[in-house]
Amino acid sequence: MAKLKKDLGKQEQGELTRKNIIRISRKLFGRKAYAATSTEDILEELQLTRGALYHHFKSKKEIFYEVCLQMNEELSLDIRNSDWSKFKKDWYTSLDLAEDKEFIQIWLMDCYSVLTWEEIIDLDDRFIIKPLLELLKNSHNQKKIFVQNYEEVAHLFLGMVNQALLVISKCSQKEKAIKKKNFKLVIGNWLESLEVK
Repeated sequence: MAKLKKDLGKQEQGELTRKNIIRISRKLFGRKAYAATSTEDILEELQLTRGALYHHFKSKKEIFYEVCLQMNEELSLDIRNSDWSKFKKDWYTSLDLAEDKEFIQIWLMDCYSVLTWEEIIDLDDRFIIKPLLELLKNSHNQKKIFVQNYEEVAHLFLGMVNQALLVISKCSQKEKAIKKKNFKLVIGNWLESLEVK
């Protein structure tokens, strides 16, 4: 029984170490960018040995993937708990991510050069496209929208939002509010065009 408690303690400690590696790496990747963040930076920030780091992750890229996975898990929750009316009313809050330097750096700037296309598409599919497909199908079945090509519509929406975020994030502070308002209007009108009249 004592050994079981000791093993459980080690397991909990290991899980805590893993979470800390992801948390600190996310902060560093977001602040410095992936290329400018070394494994040494992560080790120094965590006060961790190289062996302890490599016990949990094989490489810096694997850590980066886990950071992207975590970000996508966080972002997918709003879509999963939505219906068409709520989604149409609230989708534009995702444009606030343009102010999140960590998100912009990691997901929109670095992931396309660090992850493979298969990894990016898998993350998009699991956390954004599949919940969006479910929302679109349910909304179509409830006769709130008329959509024949669910998957293409889901990808178009994601592409529009990602592009809007990139554009807004690169604007001066003065231009950001105007761009955000304009993208809200354009994408909002497109969503309305899907509705059954």
